[in-house]
Amino acid sequence: VRNPKKAAALKQDFANFAEIEVFDWTGDEFKEQLEYTDILINTTPLGMYPNVDEMPPVDISKLPEGAFVYDVIYTPKKTKFLQKAEELGYPILNGESMLAYQGVESFRLFTGVETEAEIMLDALNKYLNK
Repeated sequence: VRNPKKAAALKQDFANFAEIEVFDWTGDEFKEQLEYTDILINTTPLGMYPNVDEMPPVDISKLPEGAFVYDVIYTPKKTKFLQKAEELGYPILNGESMLAYQGVESFRLFTGVETEAEIMLDALNKYLNK
């Protein structure tokens, strides 16, 4: 947990849908839980341009084989967090698709017009000069 107050509020928001456990990512309990983690998601700006050398203080090597590592950041395409996970053999994904689908839904809500995620991904990649 990077922000305990926000984490507690999020846990409460989802209390009717799922059981959520909150751990301080520097604590021993979090480090032990990594061994049982199926999906690890970075939702912080650590590693996002221009601070590309930063990453969450998480020992990715403690994840079980086959765990999925996701970073909601989309610039750079592969954060240091994702690079490390990939080097260790974990499947990875960045936040481009999530941003594109958010764009699709926002466009629909504001205009009433349906569009496709590929169009949003194309626009995103052009904007980021990829």
